[in-house]
Amino acid sequence: MQSHIKQFISWWHRTAPETPNSLPPLNRVSIAHLYFVCIHPFEDGNVRIARVLVEKALSDALGKPTLIALSQAIERNKNQYYVKLENNNKNDAMKLFKDFRGREPDIEPLLNRRGLK
Repeated sequence: MQSHIKQFISWWHRTAPETPNSLPPLNRVSIAHLYFVCIHPFEDGNVRIARVLVEKALSDALGKPTLIALSQAIERNKNQYYVKLENNNKNDAMKLFKDFRGREPDIEPLLNRRGLK
């Protein structure tokens, strides 16, 4: 477990904005979310922490707070979110946020305006 967390932290720093290995913001948040949830380092709260990581990654990409209520969007579609998460634990990790984000119209305009899409 500890080695997985160290690998995650190393990956997080290597892929941050303005680094040689930076990733496009939505790719980074998708991978970070699924990566952390798959490690599952805590008995409870892993998904909540993963959502915080998503907000942090988006804020890093923007250089300021996002003001996107991702937790509220997920809460409104909680069952679908967990089905997608489970499917992506078995399949294509990038589809998690592409599929979920595509069904959440109130997030799309914010991402477009901030240049994250």
